[in-house]
Order: sequence, then structure tokens, then C-alpha cells
Amino acid sequence: MSVMGVQGQSNPSWTMPSVQNVQRRHEHALVQFYGRLYLIGGRGDLPVEEYTHETQSWKTLNVPPFGEVHHFQAQVYYNRIVVGGAWKGSYPNESNFDSVYMYDPVADVWELNSTMPAGRSRGSTQCVVYNDKVYFVNGNVGGHGGGSVAMNLFDEFDPRTGAWVTLVDSPISRDHGGAVVSGSKMFVVGGRDSGHDDWDNPVWARKQIDVYDFTPFSGAHGRWTTLTEVLPEPQPGGGYAIVDSLIVLAGGEIWNGTHRPALDSTQFVDTSTNTIKTYSPAVKLNTPRNGVPATSCGGLVFVVDGSSSMAQEEYTTMEYMTLGGVTCKSDPAFWTGATPTPTAMNPSASSVPPPSSTPVQLSSSLSPTTSISPSTLTGSQSTSPESSASSSPSSNLRTGSPSANSSGSNSACFPGDAQVVLDDGRSIQMREIRVGNRIKTGSNRFSTVFAFTHRQDSQRDQLYVEITAATGPRLELTPSHLIYVNDYLVPASDVKPGHSVLVTIGDRVEPTEVTSVRHVRRSAGLYNPQTQDGNILVNGFVVSCYTETVYPTIAHALLLPARLVHRWLPQVDALGGSLYNDAPNAFLALARLGQRSA
Repeated sequence: MSVMGVQGQSNPSWTMPSVQNVQRRHEHALVQFYGRLYLIGGRGDLPVEEYTHETQSWKTLNVPPFGEVHHFQAQVYYNRIVVGGAWKGSYPNESNFDSVYMYDPVADVWELNSTMPAGRSRGSTQCVVYNDKVYFVNGNVGGHGGGSVAMNLFDEFDPRTGAWVTLVDSPISRDHGGAVVSGSKMFVVGGRDSGHDDWDNPVWARKQIDVYDFTPFSGAHGRWTTLTEVLPEPQPGGGYAIVDSLIVLAGGEIWNGTHRPALDSTQFVDTSTNTIKTYSPAVKLNTPRNGVPATSCGGLVFVVDGSSSMAQEEYTTMEYMTLGGVTCKSDPAFWTGATPTPTAMNPSASSVPPPSSTPVQLSSSLSPTTSISPSTLTGSQSTSPESSASSSPSSNLRTGSPSANSSGSNSACFPGDAQVVLDDGRSIQMREIRVGNRIKTGSNRFSTVFAFTHRQDSQRDQLYVEITAATGPRLELTPSHLIYVNDYLVPASDVKPGHSVLVTIGDRVEPTEVTSVRHVRRSAGLYNPQTQDGNILVNGFVVSCYTETVYPTIAHALLLPARLVHRWLPQVDALGGSLYNDAPNAFLALARLGQRSA
């Protein structure tokens, strides 16, 4: 952490101009579009507002055709503003806004561009644009409180084709946060896990900073890391923007023991050094603001509106901070029509109908020399976060029949002597896990075991695939069990030397090359605990809880009753330890019917 505040130099500070916009709002989006600012959404059916900084003037535009939308980050995509990954409805049980819209600020016209894929829809997401693609990360299903679920899903969307690609989940689930791009990396900051009755408790706030490097790594799309330094203060529900390499976090809310005040805090993250930058004295907003967005324009950072403590009052004021030498002003070439319409996106709504939300389906071909990419696998990946009762798990899963290398068994299990890590740091064997245990599922992430789909201390020989990673760990699992390979879920029987798997290295999860794969037979029992996360860390490998026999999204939906039972009877295994092999035929028939129609 670096502390700034050199004698003779002034710290950055917030300026509050006298001009006010028209509409009170909070939990909305603020985006800079060719030198002008746009306010979109908020609680209620609110019009779009446009701000021109050089004249300090506001202009009221039309109400979007979809009405209310809130809790989202809007981003510029060529000559459009993209809106998606949002909520609608009232506190505390907000619902998902499934659509992705493109807004043309010049014409004040909205175009329905796509719909988030089934099982991936959520609100309060973080959103960025990078290299002509839109990325939605994290979010929440259900709103605020114990009935909601914070997510760590990660999706890529191409507005030009309508194609969706599921990417590897982020390390830490969060909502009410923000994301910005710096160079080839996305930084995800702030936020909290609102899926608890005491959601405003500081314990659920996210101080960690997750970073996604878009640079391909070991054949994968990119990779996640979590910075060593954490935010000095929790700051969910604030605004997040970047100027050059400096991320600014402003405002938000947090429970202080008696009530939930709006924050005037301003924090800084230097993406060039991956460190927290602090100033002495600390930088504070003039007005504490919750549910306030931020954006940068030139060398300025703006925050507009927001609300007071516990949303008792919505504001119509703005503040800005100068961090660079370039001021904020309208781009004359664009606004006078000198800038041509970009050809990368057809701006005509009539000639660009809403594309299908079905992920692109291409051929599947895995080999040690050809890395797995979005063009070689199909499906809809999702990971159910802690306390999930309705979201769906990861399944960027190839289509077709089970692998020729598979044993033909429906089992998706581990041997009883496989190792897992509890939330108290102890390692125990798979056979020692009990319903209610919280076990590690990723980097600094733990999830509760709510049931077992297999728990058999069988003495007969069982076929396992033994996978060894370059860093040394070794994993045994049944051939049809799904494992992450280059960000995608594939059966263990399809893993080859040269592929990349996710393995823990210290406290981090890193892609690691597979050095050997072989088949072994031994009698060690069959165990498969089900976590709320949908994932599990076994012998240091990140794997799914599911099998290729039933799509993970279908299996996860069918396990909804068990998750609900666990919520009321936390020590009871509602499945009795057998789902696929020992379940009634009707259950399997239902699962496979759902799979055929998916």
C-alpha cells in the first residue's frame, strides 16, 4: 500500500457544481459516451438524462421502452450503449432483467439485441467491454436477503452475432460491485454477497480484488487471479471508474452496528502496480452517497445522484474529481457527424433482429496439441454459489454420447481416500465428509455440503482416471465425472496430457498443464458430495460435482428440493447418498427428458 500526500502537492478532491439534473434516482447507471454523460435506469420508470460538461447543462430524453431497470453497469459499444445484467422490481425481492438492449443516444432509440442464456440470467452484475465483446461477471439472483444468491458467473457476449460463451467462474462471488478494464486486464472491485438476511453486515462485503487477464494462457481464454492487497475499507454499492491506471471507488453503504449510513469514502487502486493508493488526509465525497454510479471522462471522474442513509432520500446532485490534465468535453467529430458509423456493428434494429441466446454450437475436437476453446465445446456453464436454491451449475459441456473411453457407468465419484479442505483449514478424506461441512471449492472460497449423490464404501474394484498435474498433485475420479479443462467442463475420460486443469498453488487457483493420464482400478469406495457451489476442490484440483450423464444445469435443477430440505434441516441428507445409480427409474427418465429438450 502506498501513501500519497507530498508537501506542496494537493490531494485530489471532489468538486460539487451548482448545476443539478432533473430526476432523482439511485441504483442506476452512469456512462460517458463521446464526451457526454448519460444517466440510465434507477428505481422506477425513469427517463434517460444527458449531461454536457462544457456547458454544465442537462437534457431529459425518453423513458426506455422496458421501463424500470436498476443495479447494473452500462458500457459503450461503438456508437451504442449496452444495458444488461440488471434487476427490476422492488426491494428486497428484485427480479432479473433478462434482456440485453442497445441504446442509440443520438436517435434516443432502444434496440433489443439479445437475452441472457437460460441459467445465466442475474442482476447486479459487473460489466465491461473488451476487444468488441461484452463481458458480464458475477451478480445476484433474488435480490437482497437469505432468499437470494450471489453469483460468480462469467459470460462473454458478442452483440454482432448474438453468440454467448461461458467462461470460467470468477474466484469470488459478489453483487453491488464494479468492474473496469486496464490494459488487457479486468479488475473487479467492491461489492458484497447479498444472499444473507444480514446482507449489510461488513462480514459479507468484498475487500478482495479479482483480476481477469484476457491474454490467452496455456490455450485457455484467459485466467483469474486475486490481488494480495485488499481494500482498506469495505465499499459495496458505490461507484467505480478508472482514469489512466487509477481505479476510483466512491460512496456505498455498510452497517455500522446501529444503522446503514451512506459512505463518503473514496479509495484508489493502482493497476500498474496492483497496489492500494491512499492519500493523507483521506479523500471524501462532499455528500455521502449510496447506490451511486461513477464514470470517467477525460481526466475527470463523475458521480451523479445516489441516495442517503438507507435510501431515505434520493439526490439530484453531482460531484467530479480531476485526476488528469484532459478535461471532459463532447467529441466534436462524433457529434457533428464527421465520425462514420462503425462497421463492426449494424446500427439498424430492423436489419439486426434479436439474435438467439443459444450458445454457438461447433464441432468438438480434443487433442493434446489443440487447446479447448469456445469454438470446440458447447453448452451453458454456471456455478451455483453458496446457499443457492435455484441457480444452475457450470456446464460448458460437449454434446454427444459418452466418451468411448468411459466405463459406461453413470457414477461420478471420487475414492474414499481423496482429500478435501474444511473451512477451518483441516484436510480430511472424502469418506469423512458430513452434510453441513463447509469445504473448499476454489481460491478463498468455501461451500456447504447439502447432500451426497454417492456415498458407498464398496469393496469392489472401480475404474478411475488418474490425472497428474505438472506441479505434482494427482487426482483420481470416475471417467464420466466432469473436470475443468481450459475453462470448460469435460469428462475425465477426455483429459489428455498437454491439457490445462485448475490446480491450487498456495492460496491461488492456477491453470496447470497435465503431464500424465492413466486408468487405474482399485477398491476405495464411491463418494460424491454435493456443494451449494456446484464445484469442489479435491486433491488440489477444481472439479464439478456433476457427471456428463445428465447436463449439470438439469441435474442442478433436479436437486432443488434437496437444497430446500437442507435449508430447513441442515444436518439431513435428503438424497440418502444415491442419485444416479440407485434413484427411481422415473427420476432418471425425467433427467434425460430434460437433457434432450435442453
